[in-house]
Amino acid sequence: MDAGTTRCLVYATPKSTNQDVWFRLPKGNCWDSTGNRRGGSSVSENVQTVRHRPILTLAAVGVAMIAAVVQYAAPSAVPLLQRTPGALEAGQWWRSATPLFVQTLGWYQVVTNLVTLALVGMVVERELGRGRWLVLFVAGTVGGQIAAYSWQEPGGGDSIAICGLAGGATVWLLARRDQASRWDVAVLACYVGALTGWGFLGIRAAAVGAVAAAAALYVNRRIALAAAVVCATALAAHADLHGVSLLSGMAIGLLLLVIRVGPLRAGRAAARFRDQRSSRETPVRQPESPT
Repeated sequence: MDAGTTRCLVYATPKSTNQDVWFRLPKGNCWDSTGNRRGGSSVSENVQTVRHRPILTLAAVGVAMIAAVVQYAAPSAVPLLQRTPGALEAGQWWRSATPLFVQTLGWYQVVTNLVTLALVGMVVERELGRGRWLVLFVAGTVGGQIAAYSWQEPGGGDSIAICGLAGGATVWLLARRDQASRWDVAVLACYVGALTGWGFLGIRAAAVGAVAAAAALYVNRRIALAAAVVCATALAAHADLHGVSLLSGMAIGLLLLVIRVGPLRAGRAAARFRDQRSSRETPVRQPESPT
């Protein structure tokens, strides 16, 4: 490291990056290259900044917005990208992924999926981290596409990927020993409740489903999450591909809980951070002296 520069070690928790991360901070708790300590903002503030940066969610929303603009600017692209029964057998392999980028039900599907992707995505990225976010996004997509092609259901939309995120986060929060955030549970439960109402009876029932989920949340957060699992099972039994995507996310979420994906050092780093924070010590590491 060059003389006169500063470097700070901030231990990120498993909710964010699942690894130790170096950050350059102009006013952080740092050691410079000469071995002198630099004062400044607390490490807990720095960790909060990292934990609440939903990079993947923002990127996904940005891609979805661009795809929506392209869809309406060039409507002829929709039939080429949407899910079409028999297309995979005909060698049109790109249709296994491109239906995510077209919203074939119109503008209200575009708006609904953008809003729910932002809300559900931020919850999952904050609670589970970016790696698990990606795994669950893919799990929901794969499960939903398999179900849709098996049932010969045409169309498109990224709601199946959102369902994968929601399903994984639902079982993840259910398994937590501490009480989950009310906002996080509300986003997941109301989303699944609205999907269930929509899948059975249409848009008015979707509003009823969201209200029912909110009522369950008022009684008990775990009851609301458990009800989401029941709703997902009911949707899948009703031959609704959203139910399959939800269950796919839940299955992978359970698997991630069992195998604890991520470097083991993340847990040790988080533990060190908690211990040092409780004793009011700054969790920094002095780099080696420059040669």
